[in-house]
This record gives sequence, structure tokens and C-alpha cells, in this order.
Amino acid sequence: MDLAEVPASARPESAPAEPLEAALSIHQETGDVLGQVRALFRLGEDAAHRADLDRAATYLGQCAELAIGIGDHQHAARSLTYLASYSGGIGHHDTAESQFKAASEMAKESGNPVLQANVLQNRAQLLWHRGRIGDAVHLLTEAEQSLTATDEGRALAQVRAALGEALVVAGQWQDGARMLRSVVSDFSDAASASTRARATRALAVLHSRRGLHTEALSAIIRALDDCERHDDVDGVLHCRMALGNIHARAGRWTEAADQYEQAVRTAADRKDLHVLLSARAQAATCMLRTGHQDEAVALMTKNIPLAEKLGMDSVLTSLHTNLGICQAKAGDHLTAAASFRTALQISERLNDGPLRATCLLNLARAEKALHASEAARSCARQAFMLHQALGNWPEAGETLVFLGALHQETDPDGTLPSPEELVGGSPVDQLILESLRARALRDGREGDAAVPSAALPRLRRVQISDTVQQALAAFDLESLMLRYATSRQYCTVCNLIIDESGEAELLYLCHPDVQHPMLRLAHSHCHLSDVIELAGPAPDRSPDRFDAECILFGGDRAGIVLDCHGGWGALDDSRRIEDVALRLFLESGFTDLRTLHTDNGGKPLDLRDLPSVSDRDLQARLVDNRITLSSPYGDLVGGCHSTSSLIGTSVPTMAR
Repeated sequence: MDLAEVPASARPESAPAEPLEAALSIHQETGDVLGQVRALFRLGEDAAHRADLDRAATYLGQCAELAIGIGDHQHAARSLTYLASYSGGIGHHDTAESQFKAASEMAKESGNPVLQANVLQNRAQLLWHRGRIGDAVHLLTEAEQSLTATDEGRALAQVRAALGEALVVAGQWQDGARMLRSVVSDFSDAASASTRARATRALAVLHSRRGLHTEALSAIIRALDDCERHDDVDGVLHCRMALGNIHARAGRWTEAADQYEQAVRTAADRKDLHVLLSARAQAATCMLRTGHQDEAVALMTKNIPLAEKLGMDSVLTSLHTNLGICQAKAGDHLTAAASFRTALQISERLNDGPLRATCLLNLARAEKALHASEAARSCARQAFMLHQALGNWPEAGETLVFLGALHQETDPDGTLPSPEELVGGSPVDQLILESLRARALRDGREGDAAVPSAALPRLRRVQISDTVQQALAAFDLESLMLRYATSRQYCTVCNLIIDESGEAELLYLCHPDVQHPMLRLAHSHCHLSDVIELAGPAPDRSPDRFDAECILFGGDRAGIVLDCHGGWGALDDSRRIEDVALRLFLESGFTDLRTLHTDNGGKPLDLRDLPSVSDRDLQARLVDNRITLSSPYGDLVGGCHSTSSLIGTSVPTMAR
């Protein structure tokens, strides 16, 4: 068994060609059932890793039978979990459910919460592949709750990454984003590299679905690089699928087709039928968009029976939808409507709100082309209500535009109704109307845009309307824009990140109970730059947060690297917006290492040559892992967290 861990080239000449097989044979000859269980499990794992799925199922089936017989609940549960996923992957869903039930019972008998969560996660994954995303969210939520009270941080992060991704797919994108950010947060070190890559990939998918193509591309490239660096083959496969989808949503069909082609090859090698079928379905969409309609129809038609056989209903919905688009493009709107109805029926059976909303709008377009105006209006209104409930403001706005065009077609001489009248009398979220306004004015906006200096690399471009510029006339806009162009920022409307090289809008929020200016950024398609009057309770001010770690420079010289979140404003009636926390530290005797690096011509710094600071001016105290920094002005930082226990009484330098 130990010899199997040694590379074949480093084994002695007398070693058997297959050490695990030899070990299994010895255990069988000696009647050592526990040894057989362990050897069979290792053989099954190795076969699964090589994507030899049938052989893996054979070994793990034998392992499960023996493990149950001797009460080895852990090996039994893990083997049965694999077998259930295997059965479900080839379309034997009743068998899979029976095996998952047995695996769950074994996991509970073991008393291992990580094992129990693993069973739930694998069952959720299979249901997800079948399109039952709501059931998958339920199981993953149960797994997440069961691990929250334990010390199993790595397993918890893994489940949260899966749950966050599932929430995004289910349309609960705000909750999903919060869950995913908790996994990739700089303050979370529990997640493994593959888990962080999965969470980053899921965030990229979310950004893409929200139309944030720059943010999506930045995140997915980072996730793909991480997976390739850690030889995570499955991670690379799913990243390529996600990258293909991101390119497709941005209209880059050639680039998307290339990613799908690579995904098809890898999925075939890995015998991952779900990804293989999904990649083929998406590749057909690329064929359609690049003018190869006949090939697209042939590929979709070929894949529909396989999707039905495997029970992959979400993929089946996509295939019928894309087939309908092909038929509509060819002018066969009657057949297209039938394809869209089939897709709608499947989405309703799955209780998949986002998918259903898409199917309804597609059917509305087909009904409009067939001059069935009332049917088209009914479908579009249902689609609008779903998109509005899900917070899909751009999609809801697109549906509102469709309803307006439909009304004008049926009553060309009439007055255009209000948005509320178009959707049947229901209230319309203001964010939908703002999304439409941003879409209409994005290319022809009025007023000048304040753009940061091009001398700094990768700067975010921040647009400021005339109204906001007038409201900020008392401040130095150049220093203000430098802060917003170079810092991590989230959209105040959708709360998703704004890429460092992307575009943003500056919002000036006003509230009668808040005297200081409240400035926030928003994505360009979420809200245009404007002065916004707030009602209700005053917003809470974001608290300043300090995180520190200490470094030794040599001898008795110590320094501190301090990360401060917050602390921006104007001092001494100045118009200039600056980092007031950094200024306070510099006035107290700290050295800004960024300035030194600039002055040193790019040569390596010898930190021991930095000027000393009198112990009377600055003091540092370390209690456990909490640092307190004091100066004649009082405590500069009180009890912030330190990642290191190295500290001296002289603290001469600081990097921000």
C-alpha cells in the first residue's frame, strides 16, 4: 500500500507492477477484510482520478459491500456517494437516490459532520445537473448549517462556494454574492486553492449574467490561472465552460466557440457527460450566431435525445430554446413557438424562475411574430414580474421595452401608456427605469466626464454628471477621483465589485440627518451619476478597520505593515480629499515606503538604512495577537489584529 505512493521510476526492481492490486490480493489471501476495504477504496479513487469511471465503480461497489458488512461506516459512505454520483451521471436516477440514502445513513452512523456534508453536497450536485436547482440549494444550505458550528473551516468553505454558486443559478444572486465573497475574502484563510478558484469562477459567472463583462473576464482569468497552477483538471474544465459563456454573453462568438471546443475534448476524456452535453449545446449556439444555422440545428437535434435519456432537464431546456431561436431566425415562427412552449413547460416543472422568465419572453416574441398580441402581452407581463422579483433590472427593462413596442404595434395612434399600465397595473421598481435610462443615455450622455490621469496604469474611469460636479464644487475633484480610481469599490446599487479598469458612475447621496457628503460608485448600467435624495433612516457609516502585521528589518529595528479600510476625507478646511489616517501616521514619524521606492530609482531598498524614530514619539505594544500603536497624539491604532508576533519598541516605517 505504501509502495503505491512511490513513483514507478523510484520503486525497486522487485516491486510488483500494480502495488495496490498486489496488496488487495494479499489481504484476500489472509482474510483481512479491513485491509481489503482500504485497498479497494484506494483502487477506486485512483481509477476515478484517471477518469476510468466504470472500473472505479466496480472497485467502490465491492468496497461498499465489504465496509457495510464490518461496520466501516466512513468507507461505506464515501464509496456509496461515488456510486450514487456515477449512477446519476449515466441516467439511473432511482438507483442514485437509493445509493445516496444509504450513504447518508452510513455517514450519520460515522458521526463525522464533514462526511455527512459531503454526501449532501454530492447529491445536490446531481440534482443541479438535472435542473432541480431549488432542491440543490436546500441540500447545500443544510450542509452549510451543519458545518457552521464545527471547527471544519476548510469543509465549510467548500460547501459555501458550492452554495453561493447554486444561489446565483437559482436567481438569488444577492445572497449568492455574499456567500461567495466570504470564501474569497482576504480575511478568510480556510478555503483551499481549488475552493477559492471555484468561488471566483462563480463570481465571474454572476458578473457576466449581470452584464459586467470586464469584471467577469478579470475574475474568470484569475480562477483559470489558479486551477492551471494547481493542476486542478476539473477546475480548468469548468473554468473553460464559464469563460466560453462569458464570451458568448458579450457577443464574442469565435472566442466562445474555442473555449467550448476545448471543454468538449476535456469532458470527453474525463467522461463528464453533463459538461460534454452542456458544451455541445453552447457550441451549437455559437454556430447559429456565426451563420452556420444548418450545422447548429443538426447538433441541437442530435443532443436532445441524449439530454432526455440522462435526465438533464436544464440542458434540455436550453436546447429547445436555442432550437426555437434557429427556427424563428429562419422565419418559421409557428415551429419556434412550439419549441419555446416545450422549453417553458420543462422550466415550470423544474420551478426554475430565471429560466422560466427567459422562456416566457422568447415565447412572447414568437407570439408577436404570429400576430397573437394578447398571448404575447400575457407572456411578457409574466416574464417582467419574474425578472422584477429576481432583481434582474436590465432584463425587466428589456421586457418593458418589448411591451411598449407591442402596444405601439397594436395601437399605433394611441398614447403610450405608463410603465405601470404596460405591465398590467403593478408597481415598477425605480431601478428598472434607471437601468433603462442608463442604457438609453450611455453613449450620448450630457455633461462632461471627469477621467483620472492616464499616467497611472489600470485606472478606473469614473463619470461625474454636471449635477454632481456642482454639488461638489467645494472639493478638489482630482484628488477625489484618484481615490475612487485606484481603490477597491463595490456598486452601491447591486453591491457587486467594480473592476479596477472598468467604468463607474459617481453618486452623491443626500440625507437630512447626515451632514458630511456621502459619495458612492455605481456600475454604468445600474445607475447614472446623479444627486440622490434619501428618505427613511440615515445610512450607517462604514467603520474604519485596521489590520496589521509586523516585520523585522535586522537588529532591534522593527516595522509594521498596516492596512486601513476607511479614513478618507479633508483636513484643516482643505479642499483636497486625502487618506487622513495615512497623513496622521506620517506626521507622527512613519515613513511611506512607496515614496522611498520611487526615490530609489527602482533599486532594492535596504530597510535598515531608514531613519530612526525616537521611542518617546512612537510606542508599540503587543498583547497576544493585538497591536496597539501610540504617539504623543494618543493611540493611533488601538488593539488591531496582527498576523505576526514580531514587534519592537521602535516602529519607524509603514507601508499602506
